[in-house]
Parts: sequence; C-alpha cells; structure tokens
Amino acid sequence: MEKLLFLVVSDSPYSYSGDEFLRTELTYLSDVYQQFIIVHNNSKPIPDKEVPENTKEIYFPYQLGQFEKIFALMQVFTPLFWDELSNIKKNKRLTISIGMIKTLLISLYNSKKFASHIKMLYDLYKKDNDVHIYSYWCNDMALGTAMFHKENPEAICFAKGHGSDIYHEATALKYLPCRSFLANNLTALFAISEYGKTYMESDWGNVSEANIRLAKLGIKNQLPFKERVRKGVVKMMSCSNVIPLKRVDLIIRALCLIDDIEIEWTHVGIGPLKEDMEELAANLLQNGKIRFNFKGKIGNAEVFDLYSSEQPDIFINVSTTEGIPVSIMEAMSFGIPCIATKVGGTSEIVNDTNGYLIPADPSPKEVADKIKEVIADGGKKSKSAYATWNEQYNADNNFAELVKYLKAS
Repeated sequence: MEKLLFLVVSDSPYSYSGDEFLRTELTYLSDVYQQFIIVHNNSKPIPDKEVPENTKEIYFPYQLGQFEKIFALMQVFTPLFWDELSNIKKNKRLTISIGMIKTLLISLYNSKKFASHIKMLYDLYKKDNDVHIYSYWCNDMALGTAMFHKENPEAICFAKGHGSDIYHEATALKYLPCRSFLANNLTALFAISEYGKTYMESDWGNVSEANIRLAKLGIKNQLPFKERVRKGVVKMMSCSNVIPLKRVDLIIRALCLIDDIEIEWTHVGIGPLKEDMEELAANLLQNGKIRFNFKGKIGNAEVFDLYSSEQPDIFINVSTTEGIPVSIMEAMSFGIPCIATKVGGTSEIVNDTNGYLIPADPSPKEVADKIKEVIADGGKKSKSAYATWNEQYNADNNFAELVKYLKAS
C-alpha cells in the first residue's frame, strides 16, 4: 500500500507565488510518500507542467461569502465556542473583545467546513493508500484537521507552526483561535524553533495532551564557501515581503543617517508597501553615499546567484516578529554576517559569535550604528555564520530528522 500525503497549504508550492522552501521540503518528503494531494487556497490555475506526475492539486476556497459569515453566527451554540471563551478568560495575555469573538466564530465555521472537506477526501483515498494529513501552517485548515482527527483518531494528522501562526501578539487582534484544541487533537504538532515550541507549551492554554516537537527548517546550498573580501563599496542585502511587520522603512531611515560610507543596498521582495518604500528611499537617501535597488520578487536560484556573484558584506532583517527566518539561513549559507532584531526565534540562529542582534524595537540610530559596526569588523564573523548554517540549518540534516519520524508514524 502506497503512502499518500494530503498537504494542506495556503498556496501551491508550484504556483508563481508559491513557497519555494516548501518545494525543497517536498523533495525530502518524497522519501516517505509516493503520492501527494495538495489542498490549497489559490484559485488561479497552475500549469500542469509545473506539477509532478505523482501530485494532484485541489482548490479549497478559504474566504467565506456573506451568507456563510451569517451562518457562522450559529457557532455560538457549539461547545467549542464556549470552551474557547473559557480559555480566553484564563489566559492573562488575552482580553475578550467583539473583534475576537467575530474571529472565533468565523474560524470555527471555516474549520468545520474544511474538516468536512478533508473527511470526504480521506474516505475516498484511504481504501487504497496509507493516508497522512499535514497542514503546513497552524491556521483554520489546521484547526479543521484537528477537528477531523478528533473524530477519526486512527488517521495520522500533523501541523507545523512557524511564527505569525504561533504567537498571539503577531496578529492584529493579538489572538489566534482555539490553540489548545488544535494542539491536543493532532498526532503531532511541529514548531520550527525552540522559542515557538516553548510558546506553544506556555501560552496556548492547556496542551497537556499535545505531542509538540521541534522540527527546524533548513536550506540547501551546494555552492562553496568564499571568504568575504570587500572592495570599496559596502554591499548590503535584505529579503522579505514589503509589509508593515518587516519594517523596511526602518532600514531606510537608518541608512539616511550614514553619510560617510558608500553603501549599495538591495532589497528582494514584493508587497503592498513596495512603491511607498521606493518613494521613501528616493526622498531620504539623497546624500550620494547610499544607492538602493528594489529588485522585487525573484526566484530562489536567482537569490543564490546574487549572493554568490555580489558577495554581500551585510544581511539585515528588522522584523517585528519571526519564527526563524529562512532568509537568514540563506545568507549564512554564504557566510554573510547578519543583523537581526531579537524577536521570536531569531536569537536561536543569530548571536554575538556569528552575527549582530539588535533590540526588538530599535531606533534608526541603533540600526545605523550596528551597520557601521559590521563594516568596521570587516567580515570577521563570516566563517562562524557559515558554520551555523552548515551545522544547524542544513536541509540535509534537519529534514532527515522529520523524515525519520514520519517513516515511523
């Protein structure tokens, strides 16, 4: 009997906007599973040539219509709704609000809708396959998977938490629904960082029945390590979506305080604030010393080519929240010293030996001073940065542990 994985994701890894890091993980999961069904929320068609022969894609609409939102009010009559209200009252970090209740009602409706969908698929395929279900994010579909598993305990169901799907504080309402129910009703729950695992155990309510495990991410890089040799202009990189929590504006405001060093700053990534950030950079970075380039979205292979050919002197990440940034793993795999805010699990990868940690909410001057410190150090932490990736975040090592667990499940 073949092993079949239902992979539950927001977007197909094979779409234009899909997660290339998940695509890397799939190469390792192929050692466990012979067939894949990817259940995702991207309504745009994906070219068949991009999807492997052993993979089928199924679209599941995530956003609710107006009538469905009205029907979601009926969740007030369910035991889980009242259990969750009780959990909120017990959590000192949370305060009940109208917005929180709306979020809970919609989340419960969405999750039950998905649980029904996954039950239908499971019943269809379980006769001829050993079926496992994996929600890549701890979102409503993961909650739906937990609801399904509670009614079908023989099924192997697991989910992975990264950053914004773990921490209540990372959301607008400072609240993620039904965390204890989610954790207690899965075969296993993976966290990508020790910090995230600890947070789940301490801030998700009663998770005494949960099987919470560490599953670090990793990236592949077969290019050889090169000693950093700076030639005149300092090259600085950042790579992230251009959204508020990534604080690209903070990088710009820090650079405008540096008027005695030539710096070429390249940012990779897109988002709703991209044009605003380009305008802000054009207005503030006029001293002739700082040049900038917003490259937009480029493929993972192109990012690696850029790191290899340009040999950046600095990588910078000033997010307000993180799991463990894959972008930092990539930079370190090239021996690029990293500046990062001390948030989430970032301090598990960046430390004083291999990089430069700054406070969670730094001022532009603090960021500017740290950039100058990195430049003055002349790349002396480069080897340590590379060693951190190779020893702790090399995909070959980290995904091997996950594969070992899944093979035994």
